[in-house]
Amino acid sequence: NLHPQYDIRGPQILVQLCDPLWRKLTPDEKRMWNQKAKEEHARQLGRKMNSPGDPSLRMDCNRKFISERTLAEKAEVDRRERERKLVREEMERCEEVIDKEFYVIDALSIVDYLDGECVPCEIAVVKCSVRGGILGYYHFFPDPGPLRPGHFAEALERCELEHEINPKDFPLASSDYEGDVSKLVNLMRTNDPKTPLIFARSSEAKKVESCLAWLGIRVEQEFKPRVFELESFVEELIKFTKNSPPTFAQIRRLLFETKFDFVQGNRCDTTFKLTK
Repeated sequence: NLHPQYDIRGPQILVQLCDPLWRKLTPDEKRMWNQKAKEEHARQLGRKMNSPGDPSLRMDCNRKFISERTLAEKAEVDRRERERKLVREEMERCEEVIDKEFYVIDALSIVDYLDGECVPCEIAVVKCSVRGGILGYYHFFPDPGPLRPGHFAEALERCELEHEINPKDFPLASSDYEGDVSKLVNLMRTNDPKTPLIFARSSEAKKVESCLAWLGIRVEQEFKPRVFELESFVEELIKFTKNSPPTFAQIRRLLFETKFDFVQGNRCDTTFKLTK
């Protein structure tokens, strides 16, 4: 009735009209309209949003369905458990767990696009083992190159607030992508390269994976190593000592509220106790 110019005689015609428009929406817009559709569906059923009689329609103070939040939390727990299993299996393949080499990586991005791509401006990788401590590292500043239209101001704002790496004419920026990727691969090459254990903070793991994939695109090769959560690795490592591991939050505080000296070959007191 609102658009008489369209001859809508059934849901199939409606889908044909709406599908091209839906594909043009951004992920944020799609989430917004999906949420509105669920709210409208609940209203059509004639039920109150916070009705105790129908738990699936209960909403929190932010008008988000509690059932969806619960499902998302369960999916996150299941994902972490799958990752822990992979890490555990890889560690058990080594004769001595304390000799297993692993890598801790962090990356700063100049801009994060809505489609999930992150453009790196600084990447650092440290090669470690429990027995040997820090075995090697590589640190560089990849040149982000031209950004997508409309994102330069965002990059400048992040430069001022976070890392002070200018998106244009940064003196330490390197455009030798092939050389940087080659050095990263050489650093991560071990005697048993089946699954190199690469870790990053849980809040940064996806961004690090995206930054490495961005580098791979620049050298026209697939460079998508799996990046696991560092907190989960620490938990599994403590389990090998037959001790009760701390909670995820306690591990996070230990890792990110404690200052460590960065010295190649350095071994902390915890390492010494584990190897006695």
